[in-house]
Amino acid sequence: MISNLVFAHPMFLYALPAAALPVIFHLFFRLRKEVRVFPTLMFFELIDPRLSSLRRIQEWLILALRCLIIALLMLALSQPVWLGIGQGRAAVILMIDNSGSMCGSSPDGQTKLGQALDAARSLLATLDKGDLAGMVLLVEDPLVPAGEILSSDLKSLKHTLDKITETEAAGTPAQALNRAFAMLEKCPAPRHEIHVFTDLQEAEWKAPPSQSAWPAARARVAVHRIASPREEPVNAALHAMTLPRKRLPSGRSFDLAVELVNTSTSDATLQLNATDDAGQQQSVSAALAAGGKQTIRLPFKYDAAGFHWISVWIEGDAFPADNKGFIGFFCNEAEPVPMVGNARDFGALPFALAPGGNSQLSGIDPFFVEPSAVEQVLARKPRVMVTTWNVPAAGNRLAGLLKNHVEAGGQLVLLPSAKTSGSLPEAVNWLEASLGPLENREQGFQTILLEKGAQIWEDLRDEKGNLHLRQVRVTKAHPLQLKGDYTVYLTLEDGRPLLASRRFGKGRCYVSGLAFDPAWSNLPLKAGFLAMAQNMVLSGQAGGNQAVLQTAGERLLPSTGMPEEFHLRSLAGNPLDWKGRKDRLPVLARTGVYLAEAGGVTDYTAVRSSEKEGIYRFVNDRQAPALAGLEHSIQTFTTREDLLLLAKSLRQGAALQTPLYLLVIAGVLLELWLANRPAAHSKRPLSVP
Repeated sequence: MISNLVFAHPMFLYALPAAALPVIFHLFFRLRKEVRVFPTLMFFELIDPRLSSLRRIQEWLILALRCLIIALLMLALSQPVWLGIGQGRAAVILMIDNSGSMCGSSPDGQTKLGQALDAARSLLATLDKGDLAGMVLLVEDPLVPAGEILSSDLKSLKHTLDKITETEAAGTPAQALNRAFAMLEKCPAPRHEIHVFTDLQEAEWKAPPSQSAWPAARARVAVHRIASPREEPVNAALHAMTLPRKRLPSGRSFDLAVELVNTSTSDATLQLNATDDAGQQQSVSAALAAGGKQTIRLPFKYDAAGFHWISVWIEGDAFPADNKGFIGFFCNEAEPVPMVGNARDFGALPFALAPGGNSQLSGIDPFFVEPSAVEQVLARKPRVMVTTWNVPAAGNRLAGLLKNHVEAGGQLVLLPSAKTSGSLPEAVNWLEASLGPLENREQGFQTILLEKGAQIWEDLRDEKGNLHLRQVRVTKAHPLQLKGDYTVYLTLEDGRPLLASRRFGKGRCYVSGLAFDPAWSNLPLKAGFLAMAQNMVLSGQAGGNQAVLQTAGERLLPSTGMPEEFHLRSLAGNPLDWKGRKDRLPVLARTGVYLAEAGGVTDYTAVRSSEKEGIYRFVNDRQAPALAGLEHSIQTFTTREDLLLLAKSLRQGAALQTPLYLLVIAGVLLELWLANRPAAHSKRPLSVP
């Protein structure tokens, strides 16, 4: 029975001996007797002797009340809780914050997660035999076998705690608590507790819960705040990784754009590192001002076609959980590009697509076909075709075949023949565009670039975003007469379009009123012409068949064609080998490249760290906004002893603090009444001789 009585603040119990102070004052500080001379004692002889005895009893009763009042007050201040007799087992859930922010240091130098796990082990050690316990992680981790039911096997739970490590993800408090409530619903134990060990980082705990109400639960929720150092560490995060928005042929060099952001209030000097599956390694220094961003481009090239991955990480800051990222993609074989006509029709374009006739340099393999062979070429379903205006205009059947090619997802580039000397007939009707009369000018037309953010200009920009394609002059051109919804890239100085594109179904058609020949303009003589021409041909599949990009902490997103049962394993990053069903998809808690296979379907997923975890802001209020509407308490974790006392005070039972205060008030009122009670009078008659 005594073990069921616990005190939230037992320090006041040390003051219980103060209840003896009234007795001490009464015995050692009362008035001493003195002899006084009176002329007569007859009035004293008339006093009833019983009055003196009653007065002594009243004094001792007041003395006892004062001692009792002090004792009751000390007990009330210690906040006792009576757990009752025969209340049964306790059901305790340890909710561990294993998000990225917990890899930071606590004030004592230990990691915050390490301190949280030590506290959880201490709390687990206080449970009695027969008590039930379970564990919930703020970030679900497929590497940690957290059960779905509570168990009395506390030894096994301790081993599970030892397997918990930091992740690179942001946690979800509401979802974690709902999992905890679901576990408690299945537990018949009368005492339910949820202990949350977290640093209360704002990224997870600042936003209110998305749900309107919490499940009806009789659990006591205690949040144990793991303190963070007051001084903010220097930190930079991996903000984004971007591949070119086009196909990536093997043998062709391309840049991976890595965007870094400084989330701290101090300047940062960093080292950006990268490696890939082919063993290529790079390292670049970067300096970021406080709160600043910087994009660094890393060149890569792959001789072999197939799936490849790149790993990027930052060194030099004080917080590693938001520094890593992976990206995955496919490199294709050299792109075959049939060009309908002969070399003289296309001017410098064939050389721009494959400089020196070497397709390995550009990943593009152009070849010429006769107009009569177009149908046979289309039967092989090439992704890209290049032809002159007079080919589709020559017959309705050929125009229909080209239209079907584009609408099915193909790419088509239409331009006038470099040999053209006069006006061309109207274009095919489905294009809703035509060439105007051929215009010649000795002095040349000045051109203007539009849509500078378009994909065809992607490789022509410098670090500031400026295009390296200036002073383009045209001496011969067919300005375009556009009737549909076109995107215009290049115009004459009077605004008439020279180069535009439009989507048709799943594909895109590029339309040019300018032949890519030095006799028409100085554009083929510009260094940026090669990039522009190659981008027109390679565009259409953003990222070159990239793997699905996700942030750590998100659940795996398989394609719609994935069967119910599949196998998930890691190709790069942290080891993972998981088998299961779609309805139990794992959370990808760490960076890496993952391969999901089932029934002949293969999915690739690349994961980068959550940049939110490096934001150094924490909830310091008495209530957490993420738990709005749920009764809970927040206490900063200091020592193991304070944690255990707090845990005991949370056990469900009768709180005796209020009844004790009421007894103190009643005792004070009774003491005042006795101390101020009117003196009793004797009823003996006065006799006079």
